[in-house]
Amino acid sequence: MLRTTMRDHAHLLTRARAALETPGDLDAEEVGHLIEDLACAEDHMRKHGAPWPVKIHIAQISHRHGGDVYVALTRKALAAQVAAFCRDYWCEIHDHRDPKTLPAEAVASIYFDAHPEDRCSTMSVTCPAEDEAAVTTV
Repeated sequence: MLRTTMRDHAHLLTRARAALETPGDLDAEEVGHLIEDLACAEDHMRKHGAPWPVKIHIAQISHRHGGDVYVALTRKALAAQVAAFCRDYWCEIHDHRDPKTLPAEAVASIYFDAHPEDRCSTMSVTCPAEDEAAVTTV
C-alpha cells in the first residue's frame, strides 16, 4: 500500500471494521494480511500524513484589540469556534437574547451584523497532499 487514495483508506477501514464485527469470517492468513495492511497504512500516516488533499475552514475576526484566526476541519466546527468568540463578547452588541440558546451560525450572524467594529471573514482552502505540494506557505 505505497500510494493510498482516500478510497483505498476507506476500503481498509471497512475491512478492519468487518473483521472486528465478525471475527470468525476471516482465517489466520486473512487476519495476517489485514494486520499487515493496517501497519503499513499506520506507518505511512505517521511519516507522511494524509496522502490526499485536506480541506480546511478558516475564519479571521478583526476587532479593536487586533485579530484572531480560527481553523477547523469542518464548517460546523469552525462555526462553533466563531460562536464561542461571539458569545464571549455578546454584551457589546446589547442584544437581549441569550446567545447560549441560539445555534452557532445564528450567533455569529447576529453578532457581526450588530457589532459596530468587529468583522469576520471566512474561507475554505484545500491543502494538497504532501507529495502534490512542491512548496507550502503559511
